[in-house]
Amino acid sequence: MSIKRFLQLILILVAPILCPYDSSSQSNDTIKSNRLTHNILPIAFYLPETGFALGGTGILTFRSGDNKSNTRPSQVLYSAAYTFKNQLLLFVPFDIFTSDENYRIKGELGYYRYFYNFYGIGPDAALAAKETYDVNFPRLNLIALKKFATNLFIGAGYRFDNFDIKQLAAGGILESNDLNGKSGGYISNALFSIIYDNRDHLFDPNKGFTQKLALIYHHHRWVLAMITVDIMLTFDIIFPSKKVGYWLANYLDHL
Repeated sequence: MSIKRFLQLILILVAPILCPYDSSSQSNDTIKSNRLTHNILPIAFYLPETGFALGGTGILTFRSGDNKSNTRPSQVLYSAAYTFKNQLLLFVPFDIFTSDENYRIKGELGYYRYFYNFYGIGPDAALAAKETYDVNFPRLNLIALKKFATNLFIGAGYRFDNFDIKQLAAGGILESNDLNGKSGGYISNALFSIIYDNRDHLFDPNKGFTQKLALIYHHHRWVLAMITVDIMLTFDIIFPSKKVGYWLANYLDHL
């Protein structure tokens, strides 16, 4: 499982609990979410890639500026997890809107002690040749955007990952061959991004979708790096409870 998929899993598990939000109304009753809210939740899960894992996560939610009814809530999520396979994941994704959503700052700060799969290089790569390598790396991902039309944001940013490879598979392809990057390295990219986003809520949307176009500057040239249409399908089942109000089962998928 990639780091990106792991972050999505955390959001699927905790967002409906930590940031419940009624998007159907912007009345005075629901605008009580204008104030700063802070929720913390312990997490425990099992994945084949991680084994059992324990940790905690929290979400800060707030609205900026004076015209809060026209500004989506900004959110900062922070999580820490330790797995029984001696992996460590510390990450702080954030998405912040200024007043009237004139500007938007989003990104991620993180530190990971994780692993990646390696299958070989070129036509000799094969699933049967899979091996893993352990790596530690900090991550900085930051982009600042300006609103040019309703729900349309354009801006620039920077991404940096510094990979420190700690352990290779004994007798594997990486250990036995002199390959570029086997001792570690870094990713340092500038990027230009266009985002259309009409979701009502960032981490647990009830409606809307987001489209992204990114140009990444790497090795002294601009390349068209990513065109994605991120359509979120959500399905909620609510079980009434006299003690806690309700239990919510949430399903989220990305097409």
